[in-house]
Amino acid sequence: MRRRALLGVIGASVASGAGCLSAPGSDEPLGVPASESPWGDDWRSETVDRAVVDRGRAERTGIDASQTTLTLPTATATFSLVNRSREAAGANPYRWTLWQLSDGGREPVYPDAYHQPQTTIQPGDSLTWEIRIDNQGVENGEIEAVEEGEETTTFAGVPPGEYAVTQELSFEETRVLCVSRFAVVE
Repeated sequence: MRRRALLGVIGASVASGAGCLSAPGSDEPLGVPASESPWGDDWRSETVDRAVVDRGRAERTGIDASQTTLTLPTATATFSLVNRSREAAGANPYRWTLWQLSDGGREPVYPDAYHQPQTTIQPGDSLTWEIRIDNQGVENGEIEAVEEGEETTTFAGVPPGEYAVTQELSFEETRVLCVSRFAVVE
């Protein structure tokens, strides 16, 4: 009888632990180690410990995107960096980056520089910014930020392709790179 009870306890322990191994729970909402790239993307950086890559709504702490496909010649998408962890995180609201993705990797599109303020994002809170594309009367090719504001940046010359926005979060002992991928189509 004791053997059955022991086997039952071991079986229950293995079953309850299996979910934790396959998907981070609420105690580990910070993606995977930055050295891993399960999405086919390599977002390793010397400055981050973990990476969260999503398209659309982030399931964990990450970037929620209002659109995953932007259609030219004009389009708008809102991105919200959401802290779904149990602890406060530091972030620079101006340090988001727009990347153009290709088979050869990624190229930063914006910004060239950014302000240095640091803010705290409490659990459940977010930072939000907006990207507008206005290619009317402009040829695709050289991407240029034509209008910069506090929460909205307008770009011109954006060609179709795959893009991503990134933002770094700092927790007490962990730096996380949050990535949101999206497509621009004609």
